[in-house]
Amino acid sequence: MHENPDRPDDTNGARTEVAALRAEIGRLRLENTELSARLCDLAAQLAGAMPDYRKLNGTTTRDALRNLVIAAECKDHDTGAHLVRIGYFSALLASVCGYGQAFVRMLLMASPMHDVGKIGVPDHILKKASLLSNDERRIMEMHPEYGARILGDSEAPVLALASEIAFTHHEYYDGSGYPRGTSKYDIPLSGRIVAVADVLDALVMDRRYRAAMPWDKAIGIVRAGRGRHFDPDIVDAFLSAEDRAFELCQTMTRGEVPRQLPGLDESADGDPLGFYDAPLNSVAVDRRSMDTDDYFRER
Repeated sequence: MHENPDRPDDTNGARTEVAALRAEIGRLRLENTELSARLCDLAAQLAGAMPDYRKLNGTTTRDALRNLVIAAECKDHDTGAHLVRIGYFSALLASVCGYGQAFVRMLLMASPMHDVGKIGVPDHILKKASLLSNDERRIMEMHPEYGARILGDSEAPVLALASEIAFTHHEYYDGSGYPRGTSKYDIPLSGRIVAVADVLDALVMDRRYRAAMPWDKAIGIVRAGRGRHFDPDIVDAFLSAEDRAFELCQTMTRGEVPRQLPGLDESADGDPLGFYDAPLNSVAVDRRSMDTDDYFRER
């Protein structure tokens, strides 16, 4: 059989492209391994720097929370406000679900640490304005494990709860989430509550890669995730308090700290998140529209 003289020979070009792709995948894997090792070292340094770590009191825990939020914000300017807003939304949800002040306050303090593992995600992935590639997504989906490692296996209740949340807040009720594919009530209550708060706040904030969604559209996404992404009972509890959630959202979108903490007696020891003095809203760098399918593909 004779080759067609009019058909260009692109074999070498294809081989070059495949080799370049393999090299990039290898580079990303190496970078991921190096970051994982650095995070383990950081966790060990933190433990060594605080010999009484398991005996942390409330003030020291708040200091740890402040430092982690500031570190996360330095990594990604969208993240600091998001972490703090998650605290208020999670506290509201826990209160509506009928939990007492002790758990609500602990969740208020622990939930802002849910995404601290993103400190270990490379900037070119974390700050990418377009959809992630499959390899980039796999690296991004390591952040729950990074977060759990950073927070460690602490006997301090708030930090132990924060580690649990960091590890489980991307698990889906139907088992299709990550990092372990845990489902239903095998997902801790804290992770199920923060999953709803995380998605809601991510939707109604301006982000680097898209503009904020209207409230009604965001609520529609939460409702559509009932029984698939989210625990149905928590979604139902949230919908029963939608007006309170909207009022809380409006307060934070104006850049204000909520004056009355959700489900809490603020006179106890003030607002644990009151250290955050930056605006609670966020300004988009690159505004673009996003429909519901785009949102779930992105996550």
